[in-house]
Amino acid sequence: MTATTEWDAIVIGAGLAGLSSAAHLAKAGKRVVLVEQSSRKGGLWTSFSRQGIIFDISTHWVTDPQAINRTLAELGSPPVDFVHLDLLGRYLGPPSSPGTASATGVVASPDRAAARPAWDIVVGPDANAFKDSVRRSFPSVSDRSLAKLTKTAVEVSRLVDSLPIYSRDLASIWARTRATLAVLPHLPLLRRLGTMPAERYFERLFPGAGLAGLRAALHALAPIPDMPAIGPLVMLGTGLRGRTYSPRGGSQVLAEAFAEAATRNGVEIRYNTRAVSILTAGRAVRGVLLDDRTELHAPTVVSAVDAKQTFFRMLSPDHVPGSFRSLLETHPVSEPYAVISAVTTLEPASLGFDGCDVFLCPSPDVPGAFESKEPEDCGLLLVFPQYRELGSDPALRGLQIVVPSSYAWRQHWATNPTPERGHAYRALKKEWSEQIILRVQEYLPLLSSHLVTVDVASPITMYRYTLNAGGAPVGWHYKSRRRWRQRVPFVKGLYQAGHWVGPSGALAVTRSGKWAAELVLRDRG
Repeated sequence: MTATTEWDAIVIGAGLAGLSSAAHLAKAGKRVVLVEQSSRKGGLWTSFSRQGIIFDISTHWVTDPQAINRTLAELGSPPVDFVHLDLLGRYLGPPSSPGTASATGVVASPDRAAARPAWDIVVGPDANAFKDSVRRSFPSVSDRSLAKLTKTAVEVSRLVDSLPIYSRDLASIWARTRATLAVLPHLPLLRRLGTMPAERYFERLFPGAGLAGLRAALHALAPIPDMPAIGPLVMLGTGLRGRTYSPRGGSQVLAEAFAEAATRNGVEIRYNTRAVSILTAGRAVRGVLLDDRTELHAPTVVSAVDAKQTFFRMLSPDHVPGSFRSLLETHPVSEPYAVISAVTTLEPASLGFDGCDVFLCPSPDVPGAFESKEPEDCGLLLVFPQYRELGSDPALRGLQIVVPSSYAWRQHWATNPTPERGHAYRALKKEWSEQIILRVQEYLPLLSSHLVTVDVASPITMYRYTLNAGGAPVGWHYKSRRRWRQRVPFVKGLYQAGHWVGPSGALAVTRSGKWAAELVLRDRG
């Protein structure tokens, strides 16, 4: 690291968007420094290890690995090895028959020990296997309705993939017009599925109390309250088309690839370095102030972090118009989750879990099954990590339990009024995780007595690591239809990148970072 304080551009945040933006600017010959308040690169595309088992901070897969590798190739970096996922996931209902999961010391065969789920639906590239799993769980289902579901899901998924993608800041009026004309024929369908609640759509397709569980299982493809029908349909279509891939070795591999691309092109990355304010002269950027009171100077700043952090904390209030502040204050962020990462001596495969993600739906009641944030009746996602460090104990296995949560739950997890961790916070996390593990134990018998280590990350943890408002994992709430500008109109030289100005996902945010760089180069040469 150099002691240089004069740069052409400063990028804040070493998530994928920030790394991509910095790399593209440096490739164009700009002197770029990237500051990251954490010790790790990647943001939510980060991994950690316990007992040699590699855990991802968040569950991640991509649909177009070739596009990501093309971006890396443009930056002169080697490709990432992506693994095709056999299944999108399994969707299990609540226990329909009790097992002996909680009977400590009882040794029973898996068939007797594990509770049987009310339904067990498999989503993968074999459409017939999906339909068969639905029929086994719901024998009264209409073949015609099931055929219509799979046909519509695949068509909608393909349609969404084919929609033109462009930067509002970069595209010419003619490019935007062509994109609009391309969408027009599909607008009625997109509008209908984008506004109709998933609950209503599935109830029309699969009516009756006997198919309530099927409707809940399909809603679990995108388990967010009030989700429009297009959400679970696109997810189902993506799974049926076999369009799911993950980086071999875990999420961190992708972050490392973009960090290597950045440094290869001359970016200086400073970890454990927090930007506390964006410095201005009049209405123009002149640099950033770091947490050690060092000033870095540049005519350009790209903020690839939380928009509320950018405009409420780092910019002087008199630089942010009142109408824009009001918009940010009232705009909801994405719903947070909590994660239990456990190392266990249980072998999931012996209990019928082959490594794909498993969503546990607590009830056939929609939307109630997806609104609860309480540990006794919320939905759960089970993830079985597949990667480990060399030399790790082969008898150990990993299990992650991803749980929908709330930043404000139980007085902000007993940290109110500030997110400071103390005894009450740790005690509440322990109580909460024990309740969750007991529920999972109905499907994975005797889990509690086979735990080696347990790490619990609450929305407070997510906030501490990302500084995202409310522990938000992927920017603004999915309901947000606002298109945010990457070029900030009221401060010259300030740009944004990442899922706070567009969709989430690895390809979307790395593209956003590239667009931010192209805007800078267009504006400043």
